[in-house]
Amino acid sequence: MDSPNDGRAGASCQTTASARAGRAPAPAAGIAQERISPPFTPRQRDAIRRALEWGRVMTYPTETSYALGGNALSAKVVEAIYRLKGRERGKRVPLLVDGSGDLSPWVRDVPEAARALMRALWPGALTLVLRAGAEVPAHLKDERGTLAVRWSPHPVIAELLALGGVPLIGTSANRSGAPALNDADSVLRAFRAEPLLAIDGGTAAGGPPSTVLDATVLPFRIVREGALPRARLRERLASAFPDAVPA
Repeated sequence: MDSPNDGRAGASCQTTASARAGRAPAPAAGIAQERISPPFTPRQRDAIRRALEWGRVMTYPTETSYALGGNALSAKVVEAIYRLKGRERGKRVPLLVDGSGDLSPWVRDVPEAARALMRALWPGALTLVLRAGAEVPAHLKDERGTLAVRWSPHPVIAELLALGGVPLIGTSANRSGAPALNDADSVLRAFRAEPLLAIDGGTAAGGPPSTVLDATVLPFRIVREGALPRARLRERLASAFPDAVPA
């Protein structure tokens, strides 16, 4: 599936990075927590690239709270995130992607109604559940072969995606069931035993998480109502895609 803007600029970068993911040498044992703040120096950009290639768990800001994540193509990162959060294995972890590029490596069979929502509401607080593409590794898919994707408007996320050329994990940086954490210090304290790389973008704005919409069923189903109200989704779909309007 091409992006809502039909741009393919991100395809070659993402594919190249996908091919090399996991091939870099592992970091030395005993690594400590680290913090990097934008604007990034060339040395810091290299450190971020290495962290993504090595499969290091990271924390970074989104437009609402801090996320716990890293290279989504690394099974090691995803397993660590499940462990750190105490998250149920059946609950998928969402991906953060660059929606201006080619998304076909990650999602397929995207309904036109979902594409319309991307064009209207991305980047923003809408996470879409879609059919996983051919290049998506098994650790990112649920039992239905779906995954959740979002394009965040936060500039730090945009820079990380550009530096690494891989999708990022975008789950909240907290223990499952605990309140979201809105600054790097809080995340580092909460996971003090984990050698996180913290991208410190200051205090996040807070507020509700993204709205999660399952676009693999008709009508679309709201899995979680968050920052994007149900009424706005219904309004966006009502005239052109009445069959997709969620209850």
